[in-house]
Amino acid sequence: MALNFSGPLSVSETDGPVAAELAASMMLTQPMHGDSTADPEPVLKANLGSFGSIDDGSIAMRLSGVGPIPFKYDAETKIIQAKPPQRLKPGEHTVVVSAKSGGKRVETQWTFKFDPSGGLNATLDSFSAGKPN
Repeated sequence: MALNFSGPLSVSETDGPVAAELAASMMLTQPMHGDSTADPEPVLKANLGSFGSIDDGSIAMRLSGVGPIPFKYDAETKIIQAKPPQRLKPGEHTVVVSAKSGGKRVETQWTFKFDPSGGLNATLDSFSAGKPN
């Protein structure tokens, strides 16, 4: 599309977000982008400060394999937080947070892995105990 100029002429012609970012580079998340966790119901958290001034009523949080999930948002700290409504299945999961900032849709996402055998913390714990995997 970029090379043959067949893409949308303006932002209003597309349904996608005006600004999208990979959370790993712009904001702190929990779990961090690319990390593993052994918790089947981890706290999902992100600082939305990089979104700028957002419309609190426009915020949405989705989890792959689940869909929209209930969350809490603290407008003062700009922290969004949720727990999956059900236990995660082993494997990779993506969290997507979207909102409106300045009348335009912005979005971020990050991916983490649920590994019931231990995740990152178990690997670090066993290493520090002198038992490498």
